[in-house]
Amino acid sequence: MMNRPLCISATLMGLTAPAWATSGIPETDEAGIAIEVIGSNLVALMDDEGDPIPNRTIRLVAVLPEGWRLEAVAGNPEQPLLLQPNNGTFYQNNLGGATSMFTNSGLFEFFPSLEFDSYVTIGSHAANGSPWSANNLQAVGFDFTDFASGGTISGDNGSWFITPLDEQGGQWAFADSCGSDRNGVTIAQLTLVGEGATVSFSGLLQVRDSDETTWQDFFSVFETLPDDRSPADLPRSCSGDLNGDSTVNIDDLLAMLSNWYGDRCQVDLIVDDVVDATDVISLIEQWGPCPMG
Repeated sequence: MMNRPLCISATLMGLTAPAWATSGIPETDEAGIAIEVIGSNLVALMDDEGDPIPNRTIRLVAVLPEGWRLEAVAGNPEQPLLLQPNNGTFYQNNLGGATSMFTNSGLFEFFPSLEFDSYVTIGSHAANGSPWSANNLQAVGFDFTDFASGGTISGDNGSWFITPLDEQGGQWAFADSCGSDRNGVTIAQLTLVGEGATVSFSGLLQVRDSDETTWQDFFSVFETLPDDRSPADLPRSCSGDLNGDSTVNIDDLLAMLSNWYGDRCQVDLIVDDVVDATDVISLIEQWGPCPMG
């Protein structure tokens, strides 16, 4: 694991099937929204006095069980969508747009800042589909006016989505903010402008499992920390297994104590930006063999 104090994501409390699904509720901890850190100060921004304005580019990535795919991000009257900058704004490039369909990768060489534009998406990072072969993203029901000015997306009758035939809903390899290799589906790229700026998200995700059953789950509001940590960047089911031997025991407790002032991605099991007794309690509660599967 890379030695950098970066990590955060919200974990699904349980995927639930909509009325048309035919199977029971799956039990899994392998789901959530992880953070992929692209970099810091990738956009050259200056204030009125000519001083640089700090900015950070991240991606929100839906992490799902193996073989599952994402097909829609939505908001409805019972479960509204919110994507909001806090203590700052989202960077918006004049050559880009609200969705990845407006990001022309052929212009990156001539307008480098365009590559770090803020947009929503499913899987694809540009209009050409990268890293997939095509981008067929559609959006309906959202007013992106405020987002285009660096502000919020909100709504209770809208979605950005793809069809079940579009490959971009599949999972792609990325490194989460703890430096761990994961697989997931990007739902937004965001450049946060301002020292300590963070992002809040709540929304309904619709996914399809490997048996072609459709599931939905709602993320209540979660907020990244200023260093982009996210709870889903640590496996919740056995996060106390610090040495990776599939068992939580005295070796992991000693590893926690020895890293108390070190890499928070390793030992902050509660993911609250503080390493304290609650993390020790969490580790002890997981004592024994890690769950299989």
